[in-house]
Formats: sequence, structure tokens, C-alpha cells
Amino acid sequence: MDSINRYRIELERIEQEFDFDEPSGNPRFQLPQDVGHREVLDYANKYGIKHAIELRDALAVCKGVFKESIHLIDIGCGPALTAEVVREAGITVRSYFGIDHSPAQVWLARQVNPQANFTTDLAVVPMIREPALVVMNHICAQENVSEEHLSRWVQDLVRIIPNGFHVLSIEPLMNTPKQDRFVSLLKEFGHASSVVVDKRTPGQFRYEKQTKVIKVEGSNI
Repeated sequence: MDSINRYRIELERIEQEFDFDEPSGNPRFQLPQDVGHREVLDYANKYGIKHAIELRDALAVCKGVFKESIHLIDIGCGPALTAEVVREAGITVRSYFGIDHSPAQVWLARQVNPQANFTTDLAVVPMIREPALVVMNHICAQENVSEEHLSRWVQDLVRIIPNGFHVLSIEPLMNTPKQDRFVSLLKEFGHASSVVVDKRTPGQFRYEKQTKVIKVEGSNI
């Protein structure tokens, strides 16, 4: 059984285990910070699994780009399926840190992966001096992600991972300006970087995805 089917079963378990005050319904496509537990579970079922499939398709066009063993930072981790999808792509995940602005999303992520590390603040992730991969799956296109968010993420990442890293960014083809802005901010802050993969990959929604891998130079890259 692959990770996505295992994840569906895990969401069913959580549904049965917890008595939610809110009724099940149609979750918003972009969740606010103060979203409730019921809606993040509905979101995981309706959208989170599809985002995981898009990640799997994106990794398929990146074979040989990443190190065989990495530390993984997942910005906008949502329901936290990223680590398992990366492992299924043949990459050893030495440690995993999931970041999401919503405490309810972090709650759900911990139910799914109780052994992993989750937080609402990227800045608290400890320093990583070995090869690392940063995944940003459908994050830059979110309406609540501002220039300030992008700038802060760039500064936090280069501080946390001083020896270089890769960023895997996956965004809807019709909405990539902030994806491009993230790339330009790396250079504006003085960090040598280059786009080493820039391809269209299948989308589970209305649009194809623009998949980019950005290499931030350092001794590990």
C-alpha cells in the first residue's frame, strides 16, 4: 500500500477517534490561521491528498537532483504527507520539520505523524549543517502569503541551513509571480542561487503545476 492510501486510512481513523463540534462540510481552498479542527480534516480529505499526488508527480521530474539522504523542511505542511511521499521517491529523510501558520493544521499533522517535528514558526527550526531539501507545495500562491512572509522565509532558511540547500517549489501554472519573487529574493539578499529544474507537471485541479528546483549554493550542494 502506498503512502497516499495509508494516509486516507489514517484520516478515517482520526475522523472516528475525535468528536468534532463542527459539522463536516465543504472546506475553503485557502484556510485562514484560525481555522477549526473539523475544517482542516475536511481540507486534508478534499485537497491535501491531491497536493500530495502533485508532489509525487513533481519529484518524478527531479530524479538525481537531490542528495540520497536529506533533512526535510516542509513550509506550509498542512496535513503532513510530504515526508512519506519524498521517501517513496527513494530519498532518505533524516529529519523532518513541518511548518504551518495554523495551529489546527499542526494539530492534525501531529495526529498523523506523532514522531515528527511541527511548529507554526520556521524561525525555531534548529540549525542544519547537512544536505537539506525545502518543500513549498502550493504555498506562494496563497493569498495570505505576503512579500514579508517570503522575505522572512528566505532569511530564516539561509540562517538555519548555512551550507546550502535545494528548494522544491510547486505552484499553479496560472499563479507563479510570488514563486518567481521567492527566487529573486534569494539573490537580493546576496545568496548565490540558480533554478536547476523548471518544468510543467500534472495538476490535480484546474491548472497544471509549475515545478521549480532552486539550488542555494553552499558546501553541501
